[in-house]
Amino acid sequence: MDLDWLLQLWIGDLRKRVPEAELHIYSATLDKGMLGGDVAGNIYPLFERVRAAAADGVVVHRPRADPDMADAYRAARVHLYPGAASEVYCSTLAESQAVGLPAVSRQFNAVTERIHNNESGFLVPDDEAFANCAMLLLHYDQIFRGRSDEARNRQRGRDWEAAAAEFAALFS
Repeated sequence: MDLDWLLQLWIGDLRKRVPEAELHIYSATLDKGMLGGDVAGNIYPLFERVRAAAADGVVVHRPRADPDMADAYRAARVHLYPGAASEVYCSTLAESQAVGLPAVSRQFNAVTERIHNNESGFLVPDDEAFANCAMLLLHYDQIFRGRSDEARNRQRGRDWEAAAAEFAALFS
């Protein structure tokens, strides 16, 4: 969802500010294409942009099992999450927040249920704010640690009953 937008911001702004940074994308479809497999016609233009962006630090991975994805989130510095108006749950954002990975996202309804602005990450109004907040998390350990601790702490004390009720609410 809006990976095109994120790629444009990454190449046009973020990568220039932090040349050593990498943008890791976890996608079975894009990974299949990177390995020489077929990519559906409607996704092919995006795949081509992603493949060309390898020179700009864009790395594609196959999605991993939950424990390995949790490790990947723990190793990251920021979850750059474009968000989309059509999203209703933001599962990867929920997972990354649960292990303490701060996020930056545009302000969409479902995203605002996951990120607590200026506490577990940042909800931003525009591209410039997105880039600036990403830089705060990439460059400043104190800002990163505070948002990371808050993201992780918000999930503590949640039991399976609360998680199940939240999930059930999606289908009611």
